[in-house]
Amino acid sequence: MKNQKIVEAMPGYRWEIDGANFVKVVYRQDSDLVVFADQGICHYRFDDDGERLMEFLDAQSLLDVGTVTDGGWLDVTPSVVIPWSSATETTNTAADSATSAPSTQAMSYTFRVLNNDGTEFGKGCFTLGNGSESSVEYRRGTAETLTAFWYRDLIVGVLDLSALLSLSFSDRAGEQQFQFNAWAQPDFDRGLVAGGATPDQLGAVSAHRGATEDGSCQGRKLEWVAIGQPTIEVVEEDGVTIPLVDLVVAIDSSVSMKDEAVALDAAVSAAIEAARAHCPSDLRVVYLGIEGTFRDTRFNQSIRKYLTTTTNVAESELRGRQRGTVAGGGAQEDGARAIEDLSRHFDWRPGAGRALFFLGDESLDGGNQDGKQDQGDIEAANLAIAVAKEAGVRVHTYLGTSSVKDKVRREIEGEYARVARETGGQSFTSQDALRGFQALLQDVICGSKPEPRRIEHPFCCCQAYVES
Repeated sequence: MKNQKIVEAMPGYRWEIDGANFVKVVYRQDSDLVVFADQGICHYRFDDDGERLMEFLDAQSLLDVGTVTDGGWLDVTPSVVIPWSSATETTNTAADSATSAPSTQAMSYTFRVLNNDGTEFGKGCFTLGNGSESSVEYRRGTAETLTAFWYRDLIVGVLDLSALLSLSFSDRAGEQQFQFNAWAQPDFDRGLVAGGATPDQLGAVSAHRGATEDGSCQGRKLEWVAIGQPTIEVVEEDGVTIPLVDLVVAIDSSVSMKDEAVALDAAVSAAIEAARAHCPSDLRVVYLGIEGTFRDTRFNQSIRKYLTTTTNVAESELRGRQRGTVAGGGAQEDGARAIEDLSRHFDWRPGAGRALFFLGDESLDGGNQDGKQDQGDIEAANLAIAVAKEAGVRVHTYLGTSSVKDKVRREIEGEYARVARETGGQSFTSQDALRGFQALLQDVICGSKPEPRRIEHPFCCCQAYVES
């Protein structure tokens, strides 16, 4: 016959249509392929493109050619009988010989059946096994690469791979298409036929029946597939396991920062107690000055002394410049280099959240030696950010009051904020200190806790997915 097509029409049957849309052949799964006389059996409707099924034609529509009993055909005289095995090799959806590089791992796809208004009515998934190409032609168990199939909606309930009669899918360029035919075994009393979906066009759902409801030809559509996405599980702390947090408070030790050092020192104890109530943690806090200290405060040790004596780092490995080597006390204001040295060399506890709270009132590279922020300050901030991120350190910043012009202060404030933002920390200014250093330090402590653990679970094409 010329211009013949084959379409999935009902459980266990495929109809072969000629160019005039007349049924010429019925493929019966439980017997031979039956070819009827040339005058045809009945008319069968297609979409305008002549390819996609528009109406479902079941056995009850063919009573004029024979009596239908329990899904079988009686009193029908065929003109030709061909083995069923030949029928399974004849299909209008077979891919050509073009091939693509096979995948090295299983790939799962999801799909949806939509109502007329575009809302979801049902959803499903299927999985192509290891080494599969991005296509499959499944005919009742003939494609071993199809390892999973699940579908669910309110009419058919849940259907799995045992219900799948056929599935045709290709994601190859120029050949993209998706269709399937699934009916619950052994009675074929609930299922659906959906096909013709492409990335640019919805497919039609023709047959769609449940045990008590017939939803066929109600305009529902099959949506093109999407790659199954992993699920992300966020594991919050359970209140029993207290997270470890190491917090280093590093301060510019120039005279202009003395007020902040004294105020912060006075607020520490209350802030820690408040933080324990709001965000419990196994907190360790170390207070260090950049190339100097503040008498009668917790800032009684310099960064250089701590790293060279407590963590035994060689002087030559430190980026921070020694006091007196930079004009105007700039070494005491080397905020960016202090972030580098502490990120790299501090004795962080294994498994602890790493946080650094830097307090200063001038540019990050040796202060405002020329009364402005320049490219050197920006490059120093870039390097500090990179080192902190590599070490997994969250940097919080505080910019105190200073005598620079408003324009310069805004530029400096922007760099302090950028360092905090790009390392996952918080930025504060002297305006925030108006509510008290206790509240500010509490925010820093709570903001230094490790993020909840995120566990990525590979997509599972399973019953739980379609029922979720």
